[in-house]
Amino acid sequence: MSELLESLATAAEDRTLLPQLRTLEIFEMQTAGGEMPARFFEQCGPRLEILGLGKLGLTGSLPRAVGKLEEAKSIILHGNKLSGELPAELGECKKLRMLLLF
Repeated sequence: MSELLESLATAAEDRTLLPQLRTLEIFEMQTAGGEMPARFFEQCGPRLEILGLGKLGLTGSLPRAVGKLEEAKSIILHGNKLSGELPAELGECKKLRMLLLF
């Protein structure tokens, strides 16, 4: 999963990812896993309104770059193996209405 998120970040950086991407939802992949790369949030975050990455076996902590999700209305990360404290930068997501981390 980390590789997919890195690829999306590269595509956004190279402008090959459509700038109108507003929703990214991927759920329940048995071959997924890995940490959430901060670069994904930095490159894709400012446009995304809905981010759903549930039950993917993601590990580690939520990167501080999550604050780059300025337009996010919902962040769905349930069913992963995330650890650590929520970063204070999450408060930068002023439009956030739903956060699922269970």
